[in-house]
Amino acid sequence: MSTPADPSAVSAASEFVWTDPQRRTWTIHATPAAIELSPNGSADGSLRLERASWARDLHISIMGTQRIVRFQAPEQDVGFVVSAEEAERLLDALEVEWRQPTAAPAARAPDARSQAGAIWPVVTHGSVWALMCAALAFLPFVGFAFGLLAIGLGIGFWLRARRTPALRHARIMVVIAWIWAGVGLAVCALLTWSWWFAPQVYVRAAEPSKWAEIAAGIIVVIGSLSVHEAAHAITAWWLGDDYARSRGRVTLNPLAHLHLFGSILLPLLLAFTGQPIFGFANPVPVQLGNVRRYRRAHILISIAGPGSNLLLAALCLMLLATLACVLPRIAPGAGLTGLTHPRTASVRIEGLAGAELLSAVAMLLKLGFMINVMLAAFNMIPIPPLDGSWVLEHLFPNSLGRIYAAIRPYGFLVFLLVVYNDRLVSTLLTPGLVLLKYAYLILWGCSGILPK
Repeated sequence: MSTPADPSAVSAASEFVWTDPQRRTWTIHATPAAIELSPNGSADGSLRLERASWARDLHISIMGTQRIVRFQAPEQDVGFVVSAEEAERLLDALEVEWRQPTAAPAARAPDARSQAGAIWPVVTHGSVWALMCAALAFLPFVGFAFGLLAIGLGIGFWLRARRTPALRHARIMVVIAWIWAGVGLAVCALLTWSWWFAPQVYVRAAEPSKWAEIAAGIIVVIGSLSVHEAAHAITAWWLGDDYARSRGRVTLNPLAHLHLFGSILLPLLLAFTGQPIFGFANPVPVQLGNVRRYRRAHILISIAGPGSNLLLAALCLMLLATLACVLPRIAPGAGLTGLTHPRTASVRIEGLAGAELLSAVAMLLKLGFMINVMLAAFNMIPIPPLDGSWVLEHLFPNSLGRIYAAIRPYGFLVFLLVVYNDRLVSTLLTPGLVLLKYAYLILWGCSGILPK
């Protein structure tokens, strides 16, 4: 007959006092039925996680000789860096076994909307680099090298990769890269030829309707933000976290990503006040506790959004440059106006049948290029809650990481202070403004819109 356990020993084994990165002390009471977390021993801001939700909301990962323990509830996310012994004590109190992840986990089902039995995708470095090189294939002269490199990387992937269902996404990326590289090489040839033989075309400036410009800006912002957030969600899925996918965020449907103020009201307000148009969408939720190399995964997810905006900007600039080169040859005297002013969206086509429709397309392309470049540059500003802050926090976890973890709860206030400082914003956006300037130099030199 066994003797009952000492109540004080049981209590000591199931209670923990840990400090989070914000220097808040939490009392954690762990039982096989539920976990209760109380900040500073008070009931305000406390969390309770039932055992049924642990598979989704409790994550333990490795960081050197220590463990990262994260409790993710709908209302907030709390994480701790503790010793391996403390993590083992927690698991013993919960009466669960933790299996150290050695590969991307099998597809989980956080809720009923997750598709059970889905094949976990695998994306290779070669397919990503092929797509990136293909996006630069349209540049005059140097585009030939980028296009051929993209095609070569795609061929190398196709020869080495196995025809498994898990690599289906990578194969689709390679096919897209081949198509993009082929079109880009054709545009590169056209731009290179225009560099030497383009006639000089003089056109009159003409302003489009302000309402048309505002409507085009809203359309481009909504589409660009949808691609941005979908890129975050898709990258998280590829790296082993299907939480965003289970919430329906792996989609280009704008309704899944839009934020009423950030995606619609803010761009409208900026357009009416004559400011550069930008916006934000609902952030993509991630749960990376069970993903290998947590910091690396979070960095890749963070840069995926701005990277997708740069790909869109490259596509828009390629189509715009093609239009600018082709128009003077279709109809002598026809051309695009407004391309020489990166800060304005004035684009108009004159001297050609169907000019109004082409003007609308050209304005959408120019706005698509401008807005996506500025979205990428803006989101990489290292201020919470922007993507650049996550990159620096995980690149320098022992220095900048602690600072970011301390100010992140107040990040939106810091963000507002920075946004309302025009000179500081202009300085931080300098990379985007420089990219805009040199992109228009390509159009000036290749399209024949201005004298060489």
